[in-house]
Amino acid sequence: AQAAPATGTASSSTDYKIGVVDMDEVLKKYNKLKTQAAALQADRDKLQKDLDAKTDAMTKKMDDVKNAPESERGHRSDEIRTELRNLRADMQRMQGELDDKAAKLKFQTRQDIIKAIQEIGAAENYHLILEGDADGRSTIIYFAGPINITGKVIEKLNGGAAPVAAYLTGGGSLI
Repeated sequence: AQAAPATGTASSSTDYKIGVVDMDEVLKKYNKLKTQAAALQADRDKLQKDLDAKTDAMTKKMDDVKNAPESERGHRSDEIRTELRNLRADMQRMQGELDDKAAKLKFQTRQDIIKAIQEIGAAENYHLILEGDADGRSTIIYFAGPINITGKVIEKLNGGAAPVAAYLTGGGSLI
């Protein structure tokens, strides 16, 4: 017995357009990210320069206290301790601000990339687009409606459409 040839309908239902995105490569070549990352690095460099200047000034003050007359050392040491606490607090605040900027940049970049992928998926009739990584793992970034079987899974779990309909009309209980 010979198998029947596939019809156009059967063939089209099994032909899927699938794409894979190498997110690492996208991140390396995304111009907007390069520009914003450079601005963030410039902020970090400025912070480091300011910190270095304040540290140098603090070191000089500490050396001055060592050479100050005994009667002034206690008072000036207290002033330096206060300045050190303030400097540490400023450093933590500035580092927190930089960390927040970096987190926002990372989030916005991912949103931009996902939006672009979803637009390409819809425009070019992809059924599925995966994010691939070097270890062979993948994550779904985009999928078309026709391959979404969520409703079928819910129906099967609920034993068909009748129990859901009975519950929705008040005739059934989920428990």
